Amino acid sequence: MSSADDACDPQDRHICHACVGEECLSDRIKRTGTAVECADCGEIDMCWTIEDLADQVETAFESHYIRTSEDDGEPVLDAIESAANISREVAGVILTILQDRHYDHEAAKMGEESEFASDSYYA
Repeated sequence: MSSADDACDPQDRHICHACVGEECLSDRIKRTGTAVECADCGEIDMCWTIEDLADQVETAFESHYIRTSEDDGEPVLDAIESAANISREVAGVILTILQDRHYDHEAAKMGEESEFASDSYYA
């Protein structure tokens, strides 16, 4: 992904089914996506917005993952990357989206870690 892409709204950035290795997600993108340019590979193919993919990752984490200690889980960025089987760069964009959604200023002032904090761990 180019640095110009990094400045774009995630709603304007897309990822194609071929760049999502998780079979179920890839199939859904292929069936329901829109033919546009993928921010990851640059090809025109059936895509979802990266924000739509973030919605699916968030749902999967709510249903199938638990926050753990560092000793019992994997870093959240690694967990997102492996859950959707996507590039590290796209996983990072998704993590940023989810961090923004779950950020709580008052909780942060008290030192509480929010969902999808960059130093959180999941299993």
